[in-house]
Amino acid sequence: MSERKSLIASFYANLKIFEGYYAAKWFPYTMPISDIYGLRAALDDIAADSDRLMRHARIAQECRKTLIDAGIRLHLESGFSNTVTVFDVPEETTAKEILDMMLHDYNIMLAGSFDSLAGQVIRIGHMGSNANEADMEEAMEALMQTLKRLGVNRKGR
Repeated sequence: MSERKSLIASFYANLKIFEGYYAAKWFPYTMPISDIYGLRAALDDIAADSDRLMRHARIAQECRKTLIDAGIRLHLESGFSNTVTVFDVPEETTAKEILDMMLHDYNIMLAGSFDSLAGQVIRIGHMGSNANEADMEEAMEALMQTLKRLGVNRKGR
């Protein structure tokens, strides 16, 4: 960067302004104060929740078990994350129909996917304050009702 021939187009695109910033004790652009407050709140939440990793694991396991018991195919067979569960969209319906019904009829937002998985999978997030039994039970019950209403053949239901 020190040897470039052309001028750097703008202040925000100039990584050279970071040179020596720590030693000089100055920050080369406007501090993102809302991010700092958010980080502080997140750190306070982490400090107050010593069981968070086990809670996330428990909620994730309950979510996966509910789907499997209903005959819904998880997208992966192993290597699950404790912050999100992904299932394949059943052939009787579409991702859009599931997502729309969950949002409009139950006020619960699930997520589709992007790129090569767009329209093929649904993602259920269960992390942070959303990783609790009451929210997961409500989401799973709403999802089971949604699938039933959309004509999805569920095992044992």
